[in-house]
Amino acid sequence: MKRFLVPAAVITFLAANAVILSDSCIFLTMACKRMEADGKAVTETANRVQQVHYFERGKFIESMDALDIGVKPQMNWYAHSMQVTPTSAFFYAVPTGKMASFRRGYVGAVFPNKASKDDIDNVPLEIVCEAVGRKAILKIKPLLQNGSPTCPEGSVQTKRPR
Repeated sequence: MKRFLVPAAVITFLAANAVILSDSCIFLTMACKRMEADGKAVTETANRVQQVHYFERGKFIESMDALDIGVKPQMNWYAHSMQVTPTSAFFYAVPTGKMASFRRGYVGAVFPNKASKDDIDNVPLEIVCEAVGRKAILKIKPLLQNGSPTCPEGSVQTKRPR
């Protein structure tokens, strides 16, 4: 009996340390999901604020401070940044810290709605794309194709809650 207890104790100890010290979300799925939910929610909020501002004023907000959603460039699990042109606004949530290369990053984009001729329906178009890892999300820029926002190759559109 004793000869089985020692190997079992060693295996249990090694497995516990692998989970605790691991730099992979495979072992810490719930923690990664929580982190990703924050990054996605902030990106969606930034998109909504840009949509409303463009709808009301005909231009995009150009700075994080003016966006006024309580987001700083560097927060717990994500670095946030914006890029604005006269025809689009992009908001990035890039994973940082431990497990950054395993977590999903998000980029939101807002485009003027040129297809609608009626002012009441002229709400700017928006999309949120996600990709795995820091390097992947920095290369992604959603596009407006045939009047519809689309996520480029290497990313997928996030599902919207109903």
